[in-house]
Amino acid sequence: ELIQIQIDEISSVSKNISDPYVYSDSYKNMALRMSAISVPKNFTGLHIDYVNNFNALSVMANRIADSEKDPIVLLATIPEYEKLSDAQKLILEQMKLYFENNGIIFANSNE
Repeated sequence: ELIQIQIDEISSVSKNISDPYVYSDSYKNMALRMSAISVPKNFTGLHIDYVNNFNALSVMANRIADSEKDPIVLLATIPEYEKLSDAQKLILEQMKLYFENNGIIFANSNE
């Protein structure tokens, strides 16, 4: 489900690339859709971190879009956006380890 949500949003973004708020809206949609997914109890912390990261990225992307009105905002926003992006990479790595440690294997059924 996590992967399908991201695929859907990437597709949506690619259709609306000229809208400066498309990334903010996409991050928000991903957070909302992901928050509705049922996850195992011992995965809840990582799941919440992931959803919260997308919420925060939505706020930062909105500020970046707003920076057309006030470019100074961009100077403070870009480092925070990069920090959140780095945090997301760490969350994804932790999720990968969770899957590996719990014997969860994602494989194409044709392989």
